[in-house]
Amino acid sequence: MITTTRSSPPGSPTASQGPRAEVLSFYRKAGLREGWTPSPEEEGDGTVCMVRRTGGRDVHLSVWFAGPEQGRAGDGYDGYHVSATSSLDGGGRC
Repeated sequence: MITTTRSSPPGSPTASQGPRAEVLSFYRKAGLREGWTPSPEEEGDGTVCMVRRTGGRDVHLSVWFAGPEQGRAGDGYDGYHVSATSSLDGGGRC
């Protein structure tokens, strides 16, 4: 599996200054513009999940926010993550 993740904490040059919905909207629109399609996997609240065929494999693009489920509750972190993943066996998911 190949995974690339980018994290952007608040206040960093790459972090959006807008609400979470604006960040998700930005990545959803940019993904569609660049040939990504919404993944058949269901997107949850606060996430974007898209897929694109590259080099004969499906690549999954995910955008999500850190939260209590990632063990960051109470530490003041409110950044987001962008991840692209693929697998040699064709499996992969957001």
